[in-house]
Amino acid sequence: MAIRIDVDETNVKDVIKALQDMLANVDKISDSVLKEIVSKGDAYLDAQYISRFKDPNITDISTSWRKTSDGYALEAKGKDVVYEEFGTGDLGEQNPHPVKSNYNLNDYNSGPYIRDVSEYEEGSYGYEDLQAMGITSGKFWIYSKNGTLYYTQGVPAGQEMWNTRNELIKSIIPDIGKKKGRELCEKFANSIKK
Repeated sequence: MAIRIDVDETNVKDVIKALQDMLANVDKISDSVLKEIVSKGDAYLDAQYISRFKDPNITDISTSWRKTSDGYALEAKGKDVVYEEFGTGDLGEQNPHPVKSNYNLNDYNSGPYIRDVSEYEEGSYGYEDLQAMGITSGKFWIYSKNGTLYYTQGVPAGQEMWNTRNELIKSIIPDIGKKKGRELCEKFANSIKK
C-alpha cells in the first residue's frame, strides 16, 4: 500500500520529527511484532498438539513462549515431546521427520527393548499376544503402564513444531508484517499531516 505525502518547506520539520519518533520507537515496534508472531505461533502449535496426538499415552505436553535475551522462544514441554515430534519405531521410520538427522537422536528401532516379530515362532510364548495386538511383522517393544502391558510399534512423526515453523514462515510472519507495515505507514503519514 503506497501512501503519497506531499511535503513543502513548512512541514519538513514535521517529517524529520516523525522519522525521529519512528527511529526512537523501532525497538518497541520490533518487540511488539515479535511478540505477536510468537503468540500466534504458540496458539498454532498448541492446536497442533490437541488435534494430532498419535498415541493416547502421550498426553504430557504443553506449549508456551517466553522472552529471551535476543527475542522470543516458542517451546513445547513434556516428557514425550521428542517422541511425538520425531516419531518412534516402525511407524516413525515409515513417516520420518524431515530434519531428524540434524539432531543427536537415536535411530528408529534402536535400543535394548526392541524386539522383532520374526524372533517369535507360532505357538511360542508371546506369539499369540503379538497376533492379538495386530503386530504380525516388523519391530516392536512392550511397556507397562498402571500394571497393564502394552505392545507398540511406535508412533509416526507428529512434526508439530516443524509444521508450526512452516506455518510461521508461510503465513503468520508475512500476514503480521503486512499488517504492521500498513499501521506504521499510516501512523507516519498521520503524524505529519496538518
